[in-house]
Amino acid sequence: MKKLIFAVAFLVCATISFAQFNSSGYELKGSVKFVEESVFEYVEKFGEIEVGNFLGRKCMHFNENGLLAKKYIVRGDRASRDTSEIATFEYVSNDKGQIKEVNEFSQYNYRSQKSLKYKTKYKFDEAGNVIQGIKYNGNDGSFYNGYRYSYTNGEYTSSQAINSDGSDSDSDYSYQNDNEDRLYDYFDYDDEDVTNKETVDPQGNWIKRIFSKASKQERGKERRIIYY
Repeated sequence: MKKLIFAVAFLVCATISFAQFNSSGYELKGSVKFVEESVFEYVEKFGEIEVGNFLGRKCMHFNENGLLAKKYIVRGDRASRDTSEIATFEYVSNDKGQIKEVNEFSQYNYRSQKSLKYKTKYKFDEAGNVIQGIKYNGNDGSFYNGYRYSYTNGEYTSSQAINSDGSDSDSDYSYQNDNEDRLYDYFDYDDEDVTNKETVDPQGNWIKRIFSKASKQERGKERRIIYY
């Protein structure tokens, strides 16, 4: 089930989904309360590599049970409150510790008013597996897209796009707000020439990652982690 964790908030062309977001699903160790992950590019000046442009950041808030409560992604100039692009996800859990609803808000910058872009609702079977997710447009509550998920012996097997009435759909839904994807599309993790150097904290979580290609630093990520 661990491989299913990351797709649910986006409910997109994702072929797998899992509706129980928690800190361990993000490979975080210990009782994590808050994570701020900043993304940088590196430049060479006077023969030395140093931090260059700030590309954006992702912040995540977890409750005392480790369940994700809020996440927001900021892309843009760190020094300007007027050029940042902000996507905020607020998670609503039920008494079983499952994410039953995700509300996504968008802002063009810090000064603008945030507006509800999408609301996603989930249904579960008796075993706690998410069996359906429907995403609605935030402005009028109309159907945007939906998926139904199937399991065999408790293991995820397939997903099926559905129409607003629950019938099968031939549509290949895609997600239109890709703030998080664009924040990390600078990182070519699969390139064999890319190496990764990590610094970890006493709890075993990485707090700095430097990605280098052909021994030249190009991109980096830094984390600020607050624990309960």
